Amino acid sequence: MCGSGYKGCKPATHIVSAWADENEIILGQIKVNEKSNEITAIPELLDALLIKGRVVTIDAMGCQKSISKKIIDKQADYVLAVKENQKELDLSLVFGKDKWKGLTSIIKIERVRELKATGKIETQTSHYISSLNQARKIGLGIRKHWGIENKVHWVLDVAFNEDLSRKRTGNAAENYSTITRIALNLLKRQH
Repeated sequence: MCGSGYKGCKPATHIVSAWADENEIILGQIKVNEKSNEITAIPELLDALLIKGRVVTIDAMGCQKSISKKIIDKQADYVLAVKENQKELDLSLVFGKDKWKGLTSIIKIERVRELKATGKIETQTSHYISSLNQARKIGLGIRKHWGIENKVHWVLDVAFNEDLSRKRTGNAAENYSTITRIALNLLKRQH
């Protein structure tokens, strides 16, 4: 929530959300402590959710050994984006595989898109690790992961102007975030 901070005085409020793509609802959220980051908030949110038998997808910030362990311990599977945050996961040699609970797959996805206005072709390569070993299920998890970006973050930013909100006093930003997510869930039920 970009507008909730003061430059140099108060950092912006960060909220981690759990999204159920199948039902298109936000299952829960947790505020990231001011002196922390998403890495510590994600396990707390996972503790609050019943994820047994589900596939949990998380962007690169959540690609942590402790998070993969927590997901497997809760009898779920994971697909975690890998970026520069995990240098020992050398994709050609797979160093440290045994440190990642349940790791069975390393995935490389190449996306190609054509910009209609210019005809220019862009490619992007992404890497993931997963406890799954079925390509179809992994691919579906990666594709559905974008649901939170397209169906939640974009809507909250554009329709609710959440990033422009200047709610800064006390818990105002977190409360506003909760209300907008409840409203979004209710609106999705109306379709």
